[in-house]
Amino acid sequence: MMKNTIAALIVIVHGISAFTIHPMGLATARPSLLVLNEYIPSGMTPEQWRKKKAKETEALSKKEFGRMGPKGFKSRSLQSFQEDLEKGKTGHLMPVMFAKDLVKKGKIKPQDVPVSTHVSSSDGGLL
Repeated sequence: MMKNTIAALIVIVHGISAFTIHPMGLATARPSLLVLNEYIPSGMTPEQWRKKKAKETEALSKKEFGRMGPKGFKSRSLQSFQEDLEKGKTGHLMPVMFAKDLVKKGKIKPQDVPVSTHVSSSDGGLL
């Protein structure tokens, strides 16, 4: 019985010491040997790569992405559609099946193909 008590006491003491920091443990810690490297494309020196990245970063910083909203996207305005609807130039458009074939055969005009079937601009041209 006494042997079991001593064994249990030793296990408890060692278990508690596992969660404590030894005072010399911090002083003897080894410095990190981690070295961070950067990808440099083959055929370029590190200096050439740094210059190229700096040039690209400068060019990107001059651009004002999204300042005035999306650019390069043209869409027919609702006002334009409503005006054409009132003038009888257009109707409520539904998807046209086989629109490319119908345009080729001359049965419909390209501007009559609804936007839901192809991408077009308000002036009738394809984007």
